[in-house]
Amino acid sequence: EAAADFAKVLADDPKDPVAIYGRSLMTGMRTGGNLAGVAASKADRCAALALDKDVAGWVARTYQIQMSQEFRVC
Repeated sequence: EAAADFAKVLADDPKDPVAIYGRSLMTGMRTGGNLAGVAASKADRCAALALDKDVAGWVARTYQIQMSQEFRVC
């Protein structure tokens, strides 16, 4: 369901940093260590952070989730 939501937002606004960042988290959780998945997750994370350097903090605060420093930087 989340993947469909992110896709819908990004279809309307391909540069929405929250949707890109959310997709990166979802991809990161689904990879199971798969190198291609890890790379895709990082690429999205870096793209989101380039658009809005505070997006990681906003997501963590808004959804009250803990995330490692790895997911807060590119």
